[in-house]
Amino acid sequence: MLTTVRPLASHTASEEAVQLFAREAQSVRLVRRFTAQTLSRWSITARVDDVTVCMSELATNALLHAVPPHGQFLVKLSLRGAALRAEVHDRSQHLPQIKRPSATSDDGRGLLLVRALADSWDSKIRKPNGKIVWAEFQLPGPTRL
Repeated sequence: MLTTVRPLASHTASEEAVQLFAREAQSVRLVRRFTAQTLSRWSITARVDDVTVCMSELATNALLHAVPPHGQFLVKLSLRGAALRAEVHDRSQHLPQIKRPSATSDDGRGLLLVRALADSWDSKIRKPNGKIVWAEFQLPGPTRL
């Protein structure tokens, strides 16, 4: 796994953390750990559960619908001022859609959770191939300890 953590050049406090994950069942757990550890390293205490749940759902969607066998997906967290952006990059060109699951359905609720917990979310096609799905969170000030 590749992990990169670096400050970004900007007029406000900015940071970025990036990691690749394999198409494995344990990857969703590892994404949650990466997210929680990164937010802790950045001394962020607000909305940690919201961000972690959203990243878990976006990673699960990538694994179930977008990452081919033996493939990888990328997770990126970026902080600019009080705005935290959580992204999942994969090689699929199929944009996710919110479903309306029945009361007895076992799946189809991930993006509903993301929509409920994040301040905003969306997806876009990435050139030359793939897509990015992201969720954004406004952190209350002060965002750090």
